[in-house]
Amino acid sequence: MPFRTFRCGVCGVLAEDLQDLDETFNPPCSECGGATTRNYAAEGRAFRTRTFETPILMYSIAPSPDEIPAFRKACPDVDLTDLGVPIARNRPEKLRILKHFGHQEMN
Repeated sequence: MPFRTFRCGVCGVLAEDLQDLDETFNPPCSECGGATTRNYAAEGRAFRTRTFETPILMYSIAPSPDEIPAFRKACPDVDLTDLGVPIARNRPEKLRILKHFGHQEMN
């Protein structure tokens, strides 16, 4: 079920509502109870500006405790877990880290 964006015709509030794909009902305004209309422009703009990033734990190149200072010096922008496992913010960053250490992605 997607989020749909509606604008109130009375007070102008912009709100989102979770609806089925085949649902055509416009919910009343959550602020004043007035009639709403679907705002397609806000839906498109919100979708285009969202970034989808999934953190990747890189167990295969986790440095040992004595190698962590050298790893932090080589990759200062990469976060490490409490156990010293590198966390890439997305796949391009993962590939950059692997290349830096002379590895390649195998999965």
